[in-house]
Amino acid sequence: MRSVLLPTPAPSPSTSQSRTIFATTATTSTPTIPTTTSSVSFGNTGSNKNFPTAKGYIPTIKAAQGQKSQFAVYLTQRDSNADNPTFFIDAAEFFFPINRTLALQILSNVADLALEKAELYKTLSYYFKQFNAYADCLYVTKKVNDWRPFEPQSHRDLALAYELNGDIKNAAEQLSQVINTTYYNDVADKVDGLQDTILMDVSRMVGEYGSEHFVGKFAD
Repeated sequence: MRSVLLPTPAPSPSTSQSRTIFATTATTSTPTIPTTTSSVSFGNTGSNKNFPTAKGYIPTIKAAQGQKSQFAVYLTQRDSNADNPTFFIDAAEFFFPINRTLALQILSNVADLALEKAELYKTLSYYFKQFNAYADCLYVTKKVNDWRPFEPQSHRDLALAYELNGDIKNAAEQLSQVINTTYYNDVADKVDGLQDTILMDVSRMVGEYGSEHFVGKFAD
């Protein structure tokens, strides 16, 4: 159990200097998303496959003229990739600069695969965050936390997702769970460094949002 000293909140910035944290409108810039050329595994997805991330289908979609034709090509390839989550992720990445709404619809197909794999949903949460779809990011991050309630990192991820959605109260609750819980064995080894990171999260959030939701959350 760690002692937490809440820092004195920094003075509130003037209105002209206020930091915009939570996007309320979509941006059309292309997010920075790492690409890979090797295979990626999301664990046992039900078909025991390691799905390739080489984007061979993307040049075919790109070669079509116009968004309508490109989407038609995507639809022809969808059936043969119906159980391949990386197909939908790659397609969503391609369409995002063109049509954000369409990209999010494509990305949602991954959740519809009903693959209860935490690593896959963590990947989804990353993309939803990059696409400024914060409510969707929160939804899939909650699922990961439901599947991995004893994993400290899941609580931190959920706290950051709550923060993106403006829910600082629940963000503080998730962070305090990690700090106030006693962990044993191999989990204890992993949580030591994470707790230091969480203390920095707490300090940052108190500075940005005030201490209201953090007072009394942490054991002395």
